[in-house]
Amino acid sequence: ESLNNQSKKAQEQIIMSKNVYRSWNATLLYENTAPEQDTSSKGEQSMTSVKIKDLDLNSILKASTTIAEETNQSKLFEKMMEIVVENMGATKAILVISSDQEHSIQAEFLDGKINVMGGVLLEDVIEDLNYPTSIINYVIRTKKDIILESVNKSNLFSSDTYFIKNKVQSVVCHPLINQQNLMGVMYIENNLSENLFNEKRVEVLHLLSAQMTISLNNLLLYENLENAVNERTKQVVNQSEIIEHKTKEIYDSINYAKNIQFATMPDKKDLNNLFEDSFVLYKPKDIVSGDFYYFTELPSGEKVIVAADCTGHGVPGALMSVIGSFALNIIINSQGVSDPSEILSQLQLNISRAFSHSKTPINDGIDLTICLIDTENTIHCSGAMNGAVVIDNEGVLTYLLPDRVPIGGTRANDHRFTTNSIAPGKGSMLYMMTDGYQDQFGGEKGKKFRKKELYQTFQDIRKLSAEDQYLTLNTKFNAWQGNEEQLDDVLVIGIKI
Repeated sequence: ESLNNQSKKAQEQIIMSKNVYRSWNATLLYENTAPEQDTSSKGEQSMTSVKIKDLDLNSILKASTTIAEETNQSKLFEKMMEIVVENMGATKAILVISSDQEHSIQAEFLDGKINVMGGVLLEDVIEDLNYPTSIINYVIRTKKDIILESVNKSNLFSSDTYFIKNKVQSVVCHPLINQQNLMGVMYIENNLSENLFNEKRVEVLHLLSAQMTISLNNLLLYENLENAVNERTKQVVNQSEIIEHKTKEIYDSINYAKNIQFATMPDKKDLNNLFEDSFVLYKPKDIVSGDFYYFTELPSGEKVIVAADCTGHGVPGALMSVIGSFALNIIINSQGVSDPSEILSQLQLNISRAFSHSKTPINDGIDLTICLIDTENTIHCSGAMNGAVVIDNEGVLTYLLPDRVPIGGTRANDHRFTTNSIAPGKGSMLYMMTDGYQDQFGGEKGKKFRKKELYQTFQDIRKLSAEDQYLTLNTKFNAWQGNEEQLDDVLVIGIKI
């Protein structure tokens, strides 16, 4: 009778276990639990009649694939817990992750639910009887499996307060190790049955944990890479903001420099006060320009006009143009020099003095044309690398040759500049220009406009009003340039005598 009672109790335990495993969705354990026995049959029955079939490699492979495909931290922890619970039949499970000498609880299975906790430090729950911190810390220290088929019979933890309070029956505490590095700890318990975590079930856990540690390591590498990318992106954004701020400061400074440069040159409209029919086509390549113009009327009634091209363009050219404008104003208005050749000589002297203290050789200079129109409408012209064009009423074009010596070079120090004079008659046109217009690339073949084409354009427009000449030259330049980048600063001055 005693044996029959024991057998009956064993069958009740099996039925209860199967129901519990079914509720956990622990299919592997449910299918491998021994079928219920007929209590009326004779013979001895073991109270622990739980068998494990050969390892289900397909299920393990499927579980490993599921883990390997996950790159999201929270979802990876959740899937790890799902697979452990399904294959091990846990009533409670805890996942601890180790990082930078800290160990934190990342996920917990309890009361049939998985909770991803987001990282609770193990040391913060050391006194909490809801967590088996003693055995987990033991595995962290030793990096070895702890398998307690019967907690009550264990020499190590039978008196542990957590196990006594929670009436734990079977325990597996497994270190997750990758290349001798501790990645974490998987704690699994069952408080319904002893001898549940035998050799084959633990082997399943080992097989699964191999993929878990690889996935954890990959996740760590991915997070480190992502953090590095985010940090680098942050640095790039910060650098971009700094560059943007610096660029704005530079552009603000250049725009202010533009105001200063224009302040040193006379207003283009004032040229009409000196000559009734005249124009200035001025197209800087950049915000500021290396080309500049200058005109003034002397007390004698003579009028001086200058078209200048400083070496380069942009800021360096603009700085040279400011120096040149100030120097011309002093030479012509303060010192009263009116002869074009003498103005060039004095300008060379002023430029040389301006750069005399520089320890670095200054190779920049100025190519320019200076014309003096006297009260008889005779044009007196001197040039340093730049000449002028005169077209009379008959359409005859005369090019007033410059000296082939630039202002600013050492060759000009002892050079005596020459002056060409011409009296073309009333209604003739004087054109002064820099090389920006003629050197512009464009057209169908992407070639330079050329000096010859520019002079022919002057011939074609000479009888038009100054305003129409300006519009024609500007329109023609833009059409020729097309999609090409503007090569240089452009300056063309036209005056009807």
